[in-house]
Amino acid sequence: MQANRVVAPRPLVERAVYTYAQAYGIPEDRWADFSREFAPVAEAQVRRDLILDWLVEHHDLRATDAEVEQRIAELAARRGTPVAELRASLEKAKRLRDLERGLTEEKVFTFLLSQSTVEQT
Repeated sequence: MQANRVVAPRPLVERAVYTYAQAYGIPEDRWADFSREFAPVAEAQVRRDLILDWLVEHHDLRATDAEVEQRIAELAARRGTPVAELRASLEKAKRLRDLERGLTEEKVFTFLLSQSTVEQT
């Protein structure tokens, strides 16, 4: 990521810091300190997400519905759970988007590895 000159827009970084502060249960009176300490992490996360999103769009790497369904079937088989039951559970917990994002990231990293060259030194 350091080689990429992607600038993380301040509003996106601030939103990320706010989201993390809420997730970690940081009291409002500590948000300023948390923001100062956590801003570099949030900025790196925003930059990473922007790069991933660009790669997904420009190389058509978004996980398909069929790939999501296949992953649900694999997870259900491993757990010994009916596919419909696992799907309903994921929908209820609002985790389908996370599953799709995870599959998409796997496709991006597979793509990046396929584009990489390794040289012996």
